[in-house]
Amino acid sequence: MRLVLACLVMGFGGGCSALASMDSYSFDGHSDPDSGGDSNGSDSTTEGSDSTEGSNGSTEDTSTESGDDTETQTSPPSCPAHTHACVEDAVEGWNGPVALYVDDVGTTPPACGGTFPTTSIDALTDFEIPNSSCGCSCGPSTGATCAGTAILWYHGSSMTCGSAGSSFYNFTQACIPMGTVFGNAYWRLDVSGLSVSSGSCEPKAVVDVPPVEWGSSLLGCGGAQDAGGCSAGSSCLQRPIAPFAASLCVYRQGDVQCPAASAYRERAVYATGVHD
Repeated sequence: MRLVLACLVMGFGGGCSALASMDSYSFDGHSDPDSGGDSNGSDSTTEGSDSTEGSNGSTEDTSTESGDDTETQTSPPSCPAHTHACVEDAVEGWNGPVALYVDDVGTTPPACGGTFPTTSIDALTDFEIPNSSCGCSCGPSTGATCAGTAILWYHGSSMTCGSAGSSFYNFTQACIPMGTVFGNAYWRLDVSGLSVSSGSCEPKAVVDVPPVEWGSSLLGCGGAQDAGGCSAGSSCLQRPIAPFAASLCVYRQGDVQCPAASAYRERAVYATGVHD
């Protein structure tokens, strides 16, 4: 099965056009104080008149003090730009984003954890197919018929049967009693006069197909939580930390192109196995 990754690079200092889609959105806090009016206390004094005997003047103090009331509005949370970035969410049909670790096959990868706790991808790439070889042999023959004559030549003491045969025997049937005719001498069987017809044998395939050799392995860690503070359609995610690559990717099965009109433009193809 093939997996296609669509990635964007997450840098800390710019220099990559993909950063345009990962701006950190921050909202500056502000307060709108509502100040009440100030009323200073006033003293009012009324002096009485001595129009009636025994009456005294009276004095009344009235004082009113009003304080200031201040109302503060809290600002929305912002994505912490020094550790995080606003990253475009995966569009329909795609999964992620995930943090990537790529290394040689056989190297022990780090474990997923922290802000990317879930193992989402375990894939391979850079494969080589070694040369294979195939052949076929035949098992014992059954139902075959022989016709003609085979000749058994006698060569006496010549170990290579290089001397001219001084005598011979003709074989015209499958089973012939030879008695003690062989002795310690050397014999050569000439079957050029025989022909075989009909019959069959069980085919035996000889196949050598070495396994596919992979060069690199890929680990993708997902499950990151949105830290908040980004606009709709994006999430505030932590920037990957070494040994993970400085990028976040979305992925899907199949050999497809990167999603259209998306910030995820860097395409890579990986596999989860091979079927021969």
